[in-house]
Amino acid sequence: MTLPPVEGLAERLRWAGWDCDLGDPEAFQALDRGFGSDVYGIPGAVVLRLARTASSHAGHAREQVLLPLLDGALPARVPAPVWSAPAGPDFPHGALALTWLAGATPAGPEPAPDPSDIGGFMAELHRVEPGALAVAGLPGPDAIDARRRADAGLALRVAEDRWAPARVDALATWLDRTLAVARSDQFEPVLRHGDLWWANLRVQDGRLSGVVDWENAGVGDPAEDLATQMYFGAKPYSEILAAYLAERPDDPGLERRACALFALRELMGIRLCLEADDMVELESELDALWGTVLSA
Repeated sequence: MTLPPVEGLAERLRWAGWDCDLGDPEAFQALDRGFGSDVYGIPGAVVLRLARTASSHAGHAREQVLLPLLDGALPARVPAPVWSAPAGPDFPHGALALTWLAGATPAGPEPAPDPSDIGGFMAELHRVEPGALAVAGLPGPDAIDARRRADAGLALRVAEDRWAPARVDALATWLDRTLAVARSDQFEPVLRHGDLWWANLRVQDGRLSGVVDWENAGVGDPAEDLATQMYFGAKPYSEILAAYLAERPDDPGLERRACALFALRELMGIRLCLEADDMVELESELDALWGTVLSA
């Protein structure tokens, strides 16, 4: 993992009007460099996310409205926005500070939090009335599907510049088939996190204590949140699915759509790599996408 630089961050924060009651700007540590944001933190106090792309900036803006609406409404905590800076010279795509959530982020899919916690969290999240969140301006099912299809077209164009024609044809065929499965059924649109995998969880004593990184939230297919549980592996996934279905009405196409949506995960990664001009990671995403096509 390549961490973002800390040098100069404190000065930039001061110029942007940082609230020193939230913590000494000199105390920030580099935590992570994600597709969309550079992440810093003062452990136990605050997390600072510097958007790397325009789409992440838009996602941070939605989080500032959405997260206060979810405070106390879910069985695990969500962070609270406490400070922000608009896009400008100091932060080209803006900055967002949030409360630090107690617990630890797993270093990998093992050890997983208790599967019943994740299944129960998803069930409660998907019970939230979407109409109550209209002020957050979340994308709906049609916008989410249009974004996914646009990402597929972008991935195909990138592949055409790098791959042999036969491989591009195989990708195009696979994309058509998999995108069709992803929207093959009617479903009840729900509030879904959109990136609910183990790296966005906080865990204490083996139990799910918090969920972070809500910039991809939207009103869409519940199968999208189920899909990302496949990162845990087959056994935890089956246990999470059972816990979820114990609390939510059965959806006959849920697992089929979840498998298709999991297979399409690299599409978003390819777009974000291009937005962030990260060509090294782009090649990794393309390799992963081709591996998925070969295994289908």
